Amino acid sequence: MGYNVGGYGMARLGIFIVLMGLWRFSSACPASCTCSISRLVCIDPDPGIEDFPTLTLDDMEMDINITDIYIANQNRLFDINDNSLKYYSNLRNLTVTNTGLTSISSEAFLNNTRLQYL
Repeated sequence: MGYNVGGYGMARLGIFIVLMGLWRFSSACPASCTCSISRLVCIDPDPGIEDFPTLTLDDMEMDINITDIYIANQNRLFDINDNSLKYYSNLRNLTVTNTGLTSISSEAFLNNTRLQYL
């Protein structure tokens, strides 16, 4: 009596690949933030962020899946520049509250054509 382990082995491989992708993604997340495949949340004021969070270049292909960004309690975040959001082309919701934000570039949202909530 033979068993077909090919399908089972492929399922395990698929789960492993997904978990490795999530681990790589979370390891690229800034210290004051939590990241998932679709959401970036930065609410921890210590150590805080000074620049708008972007992931490492190796993970830029995952950035296009971010649809929600929530930033709060970041007193050292002063501006959103031309490049701050350029890799987040699927961004739909952006919340920035209780920060030191004083400047937003006129071209900051040029690549965010799906943005619905600011």
